[in-house]
Amino acid sequence: MTDMRFKDVSIADGQTTSAAVDLGGGQLCGIYIPAGFDGTSLAISACPTVDGTFLSLQAALSASTALSITTTASRYVPIENLALVAALKFIKLIAGTQTGAVTLTLALRNV
Repeated sequence: MTDMRFKDVSIADGQTTSAAVDLGGGQLCGIYIPAGFDGTSLAISACPTVDGTFLSLQAALSASTALSITTTASRYVPIENLALVAALKFIKLIAGTQTGAVTLTLALRNV
């Protein structure tokens, strides 16, 4: 598919949060979770600038709780409500737990 692209995001050894990722005009559609992921959940924080304050992504348009994606290793997790991620520019992925470095892959739709 020419309208899709993929971007790797690493969480360093001993950390649970990735560095800021520039989605580069793409819309997040899903996340590939590798075999080395040992957590059970992921959250997303977002910011309009790379050096600003990253804020938790809200779980739903009408909710006030942060989005938490329940997952395990070796999965593809689609983003069910694309409206929640439609205008994101910079994001960080936050694992509930993680031991060791891991690289996740974002599925992005070019917009």
